[in-house]
Amino acid sequence: MATEADPLLTKNEKEIADAGLAKDEAEPQQTLGENVPTKGNQGRSILSPDRGTLAHGGAARFPYSPHDVISNMFKIRGTVIPCIAKRATFPICIVIYLCTSICKHSFEDECGKHLPRLTVGDLAGTLLPLLTFFLAFFTSECYGRFKQQYSNLRKIEGDMRTIGIQCKANEKFSKEATIELFRYLTAAYYVLFCRLYDGEEDDKFNLKTTLDEGLLTYQETVALQVLPENLQWFKLLSWSFIHVEKTCEHAEIIAREKSEIQKGILSIRETMNTVTYTFQMPVPLAYYHAITVINVVTCLLYSYASSYDKKVGPGIGWLVTLLMLFGFYGMQEVALQLADPFGDDDCDLPVDSYVHSIMNFMQVYIEEDSEEQIGDWNKDFKKVTFWAQGREPDADRVAEQDPIVEKQYIAIKAREEEEEKEKAEKAAQSDCADLGAQIADCQC
Repeated sequence: MATEADPLLTKNEKEIADAGLAKDEAEPQQTLGENVPTKGNQGRSILSPDRGTLAHGGAARFPYSPHDVISNMFKIRGTVIPCIAKRATFPICIVIYLCTSICKHSFEDECGKHLPRLTVGDLAGTLLPLLTFFLAFFTSECYGRFKQQYSNLRKIEGDMRTIGIQCKANEKFSKEATIELFRYLTAAYYVLFCRLYDGEEDDKFNLKTTLDEGLLTYQETVALQVLPENLQWFKLLSWSFIHVEKTCEHAEIIAREKSEIQKGILSIRETMNTVTYTFQMPVPLAYYHAITVINVVTCLLYSYASSYDKKVGPGIGWLVTLLMLFGFYGMQEVALQLADPFGDDDCDLPVDSYVHSIMNFMQVYIEEDSEEQIGDWNKDFKKVTFWAQGREPDADRVAEQDPIVEKQYIAIKAREEEEEKEKAEKAAQSDCADLGAQIADCQC
């Protein structure tokens, strides 16, 4: 990721930071990203919105249903079609097919008789099986890296949730201290992506955007900007570790409980290191070079052979050739995107949404105090079960509580259906816009 030579904070911002230092020390930050849950936003983040519901529980950028075969075939965004169209060798293959087909089938007695013989059968026993094997193995390896990185990111979030349970179960660990702890942890998570991001938007992930999101104060940003990128997220974890140390000392929390929370922070540090080390180990150039050369040469030769071979007529041969090119080029493009999932490609992980998701989750979890009420509930069951411990249900209470539960269930279901409808409409509009842009490019 490109780094900026100029300081991230302007002179005016530094003056504001110095002027506000005493205020920050007197009034510690008490919310994640300056988010105050109210009745209006229902605990949602103000500065860090959900950014839309992502596909498959937030793990992917683009939604799709495996059962909608026809609609999926005509999707543009989230597929390999834009990547294949950008390949310089793809239009060359098309030109080779068209020129060979015209020369061989329309002017066979003139230029066609001078073309060297090469049929699809000649390639079927040599290059095609070799390329298929290499692409399958290469794609499997790249998908393995993708799954490992995704699993590690989810493990980081899981460790954060575990720490949240530990802090909330400890009465001496105040809500304000818990919020401050998770501000440091989510800031470290965000700054980690500043280190990993390799997309084209240089200003998408950096300390300035972390400050804009409300995860850092001016003073913290100034302290971090002089450090190397690989030390910034590590320093934030160190601050969270010291924060727990001081909080437990002030609240007289026993050493064992403090150690359990700090152990979770160290587990996050270990997983973040694993993510960083995997990112720093790219696909070897020799491996990538061999796959690329075999793939490009095979596709060029196949374009020639499929138009030269009279076993497949030109009326349907163009479709067969396009499918073969789509398969070979498409698999390599997917593999390359999966091998490096921290960018702007359609297959890349939506890491910015991961940060906002964990921020919103922990904010709602910390503010919701039902744990303090479970001992006071009447524990009304609808019917006699093992968990009811033989208590007979009260018919009047059942008649009173059933409509409340049903009404809330219907409201939640309606809201989810509305969100799904809006998401589908946005996806359809995005596909239409992309298709229109591609048609316009072709006309130009």
